Amino acid sequence: MLNIFVSVCDWHANLLSKRCESAISESAQLSRQRKKSHLETLEAQVQALEAERAALAQRMRELTEENERLKMKDSPDSVIYMPLDSLDPPEFIFLLMFACMCDSR
Repeated sequence: MLNIFVSVCDWHANLLSKRCESAISESAQLSRQRKKSHLETLEAQVQALEAERAALAQRMRELTEENERLKMKDSPDSVIYMPLDSLDPPEFIFLLMFACMCDSR
């Protein structure tokens, strides 16, 4: 009779052990799935942020170039080059007088 009791206890312990192993295995599998999903989400965020960074860098280059153009346009030292042989004498004299007036500022 004691033999049967020990046998039943062993069977019950074995059954509980298998259930625990199964639960642990299932929990580990769910944990790996959550980790993989989280990693994929982070990778997608990294790609989106890198694309945004590249777009902002391009926009900054464009604005810097525009700023430089506007500085040159509004600068009092900006020079307009014109072929002198295309000017009539009165226009040439006027331009020389204007240039002299600008230099005196």
